[in-house]
Amino acid sequence: EKKAGEENKNKIVENNKDYQILSEGIKLETIDKKSDKSVGSQTDKFNLLVKVKAVTIGMNSAEYRTKFVEMIKKQVPENKSLNLRENDNIETKVENMDYVNKKLIVVSSISTQLAPKLDLNDIKKSVIFKSIPKAESDIKTDQLIESVKIYLHPNWSPIKRLPLITKRINISIEYE
Repeated sequence: EKKAGEENKNKIVENNKDYQILSEGIKLETIDKKSDKSVGSQTDKFNLLVKVKAVTIGMNSAEYRTKFVEMIKKQVPENKSLNLRENDNIETKVENMDYVNKKLIVVSSISTQLAPKLDLNDIKKSVIFKSIPKAESDIKTDQLIESVKIYLHPNWSPIKRLPLITKRINISIEYE
């Protein structure tokens, strides 16, 4: 009976990869049991057919992650930014399952990084039409920035300065 229930749980999780279905939130109910031997008879072997009904409440994994991150961002201090990485895992545990009202209450946590908030528009404005060495040194004066690499495209010798238009300046930030 227990084995049939565990197999059902695993099948539900496997067949619904796009949904976050927590195995501890799956309710199992035995509907029917049939044995090929009658109760009270002695035997070394017998077959038991068990029908198990599994009920659960799941949520779309991508949608849940988006909503969770939105809620976390609201709690981040103004001078910090949330540095989410692809391998950051959201730990989720079932607190309460109300199958009748179709409500799932979970407790989730994430281990990620907070980084100092940088104003990218200010950085762009500060380097307009500057030479590469001057732009790099100006950006490095900010104590929050550890290193700077500037690439000009197209890369040919007459171009020695950054663009005049901030829309043409792309900034990417890497965190360690």
